[in-house]
Amino acid sequence: MKKQMNLLKLLFGAAIVLFTTACSHDDEHDGGMFANLPTAVSEAFNKQFPNATNVKWAEKSNYYVASFDLNGSNRTTTPQSSDNEAWYTAKGVCSLSELELSQAQLEKEYNAVFTAWKTTPYFAEGYHIDDIDLLQRNNELADQTIKVEIEKGEWERDLYFTLDGVLAKDIVSSDDDENLPCPQALTDYINKHYKNAVIVDFEQDTTAKVYEVEILFSQDGIIIEKELTFNEQYDFVGALIDIDDALLVKFVHRILTTEQLAELTKLTGENNPSEWDMELREDSKGEVSLWIENTSEQMIKFITLDPNTLPV
Repeated sequence: MKKQMNLLKLLFGAAIVLFTTACSHDDEHDGGMFANLPTAVSEAFNKQFPNATNVKWAEKSNYYVASFDLNGSNRTTTPQSSDNEAWYTAKGVCSLSELELSQAQLEKEYNAVFTAWKTTPYFAEGYHIDDIDLLQRNNELADQTIKVEIEKGEWERDLYFTLDGVLAKDIVSSDDDENLPCPQALTDYINKHYKNAVIVDFEQDTTAKVYEVEILFSQDGIIIEKELTFNEQYDFVGALIDIDDALLVKFVHRILTTEQLAELTKLTGENNPSEWDMELREDSKGEVSLWIENTSEQMIKFITLDPNTLPV
């Protein structure tokens, strides 16, 4: 009987060890400081966020992602919050950080954004701020945007602002909407072709097997937004160019002949140019065309533009 009791104790103890080991492994894999964290990543994180506490690590899409609390100041003054995240490559490059801000900080430290928010129609309609995040890509201070999540009852929206208060993106909030880091190859392309551009958003379309990067920049005093599309090999395949609607109408009137304007009126079924639905599209060779929506609600190519006449 004593031998049986000892055997039961031994088996029970072994089970406890196995259970504890299994749970510990799951915790590490799901967010703890797991053993395979590269030294370059831990060193970069500790240097970038020396005041971080409650740090948890996970692997996502070939990145090492830290979620953590902040006390005090790092690159920005942030309240203690576990909503902070930083994405690192295996070489220790921080491709994206997302740090939570308070509304008081927004008003004091990023007043241009706070003022811009108050001029939106949503503020007048009674929306209020639910959450604020400072997004920084590729560890570049110049490549920062502020995401302001607003809500009114069941209605929720995400507003993305540049630091000087330009509303770069306005979308309906989604539960699966997560900010993702932009691959270094695409960042290098943007830095080469669009100096001083701010990366507003990055998405991977797994169905179409393409990457989409939204950027915003200023040229000759004109605010320009571009949605760049790349294939899986990071080759540029095209872009949508967005400028202010009123400026686009003026541009079209400046470059088109009377006959072409009359044709646009016929194709769109609209006499008022401000009602024309137009797009500027760039192909992989850099050729830009004017597309319009016809009376059948189809986007069709109207003309190819002379590079010397482009407003971009």
